[in-house]
Amino acid sequence: MDRLNSPRSLYLWMALFTTAFVVYGSLVPFQLRGHSLADAITLFSDIRYLQLGASSRADLLANLLIYIPVGFFWSAVISKGGSRQTPLAKWFVLAALLMGLAWLVEFLQLFFAPRTVSRNDLISESLGIVAGIWLWRWMGHRCDRTLRVLLERQRVKVSTLWWGFFTAWLVYSLMPFDFFIRLSELKWALDIKGYPFVGLGLEEWQSFSIREALVLMLEAGVAWLGGAVFAATPWGVRRGRRGKGAWVFLAALIFAAVELLQYFEYSGSSSLTSVLVKTLAFAVGVRSSFLTNKHAIERWMIRWSRLFKLGWPLFLVFVLFIKHWTLSPSQDLQGRVDTLLQLSWVPFYYHYFTTEMAALKSVMLQIAIISPVALFVWCRYKLSKTKEACSLSSHAIWVAAGAFMLETGGLLWSNIRPDYTNVLIMAAVYPLIFIAYDVLFNSLFPDSVTPTLPNRPKPLVPSTEPSTNQRVYIPRPEEVSTNTQSHAEEVLPETVLEQWEQHAPQEPLWQPISFIFSACAALLIALAAMYYVVDYPSHPVLLAAVALLVGFALYRSPILLLVLLPACIPWADGYVFTGRFILTELDLLI
Repeated sequence: MDRLNSPRSLYLWMALFTTAFVVYGSLVPFQLRGHSLADAITLFSDIRYLQLGASSRADLLANLLIYIPVGFFWSAVISKGGSRQTPLAKWFVLAALLMGLAWLVEFLQLFFAPRTVSRNDLISESLGIVAGIWLWRWMGHRCDRTLRVLLERQRVKVSTLWWGFFTAWLVYSLMPFDFFIRLSELKWALDIKGYPFVGLGLEEWQSFSIREALVLMLEAGVAWLGGAVFAATPWGVRRGRRGKGAWVFLAALIFAAVELLQYFEYSGSSSLTSVLVKTLAFAVGVRSSFLTNKHAIERWMIRWSRLFKLGWPLFLVFVLFIKHWTLSPSQDLQGRVDTLLQLSWVPFYYHYFTTEMAALKSVMLQIAIISPVALFVWCRYKLSKTKEACSLSSHAIWVAAGAFMLETGGLLWSNIRPDYTNVLIMAAVYPLIFIAYDVLFNSLFPDSVTPTLPNRPKPLVPSTEPSTNQRVYIPRPEEVSTNTQSHAEEVLPETVLEQWEQHAPQEPLWQPISFIFSACAALLIALAAMYYVVDYPSHPVLLAAVALLVGFALYRSPILLLVLLPACIPWADGYVFTGRFILTELDLLI
């Protein structure tokens, strides 16, 4: 993997990237206005402070948040060896320069429609710059130390990892921070939303869609991962399995507090069902101690590699479903042409014309789609016999090509407007996700180099250590022969995996062929079941949940099939489909 060895150069690249992103995001969609320079100066000198409602505060908070990393990373660039060794005058000069940049960007927005300029934006951006500088002065030395350890050893402390995970989850849960600040807004929330945590929220399941169920499952998976990472921290290990009930109770209180804060947001809501699901998932993650068992993770990596290699068509079907592909192709050829002609190729063009939370969810969706692929490649890299350098840049090119075909195929098949910004997002986040998996594994197991494959014989290497009753003769320098180097360059015995493959019995030809036919049959059955569930007229989510539970039960205990066979007789005789009794119970028994 390509690594940056200097924290200072990384700070500089991140400062340049965040600055360019802020300038670009402030001027998109790049629709020019016909203002002259004199008119622009007159308009900018007459900007006013706007009285914004709760629905418009998200824009102000977004301006504040995007300028925090700008101030943070530029503070890291100008500081030497931590923030405490930097003169105070440098911070004032830096704050003045960055505020000047923010004012310049706001002035340039006058030339681009439909951008608006107000004093609210200038105040929020200035506060974001000051917050970023203060954040570096407060914890810059800790970040610098952690980053140096990360670049040198490719790992961090598990406690640091968990705090970063918790902070990212908390910020995402409370976005877009459009809280109520007036009593009239709170009364409006009580009239429209009702009281928080009223009922269990089970009535919402009647109108629950499959995508909403997937979002809830994703939230539960994030909570489980948080619990599993917490179990690997010193606090989780010190408490043991019996003392983790207090942490689960504390997690339930945090989930409830976050849901309550979401109630006081204009775009948020609170649900007791979400609290219960997250708490249950966190409890399972804490008590499983999965991330503390290295052999369990190694076995899971092997299984995931095999499962994804076999089930990637199902994963592709799932991605197409998430991307709103239809089951039958669209016949509107003229509609495709019109969509293509009206398409904008400006990156993040369509993200501007939506809400901040919708744009963030769109980015998170692309990350969720590419994460299983990155996990598969990372597992293959970790389990490989020879740890060759993994070219993440070439992988990113392949990911971009696949994302481009996915977006273009949506236009050609279902006449869905493609957004080629998703191609850039997937190609950019793929290397970051790959590195995140590697850092997580190295942080949990610092002494790990290569996972040990099970059921492999150890190499027959003769011991070079002398016994206790054996004399060791050390030759003098003049007695050393000239072919010592040739003896030292002798080839060592073959690796463990190569020896095991040499002595492993060869599989007959019919076994892989039968496996391929079985896999294809299972894939067709799974696709038919998925289509049946999606097309079911009543409660498809409940039907899918029951089918998954039945499948898992049969996987764990195949003897349960004898219990399910009598229930299958009414539809196995064909009466449901034909209206005629073709096979009766007696016929099936005979």
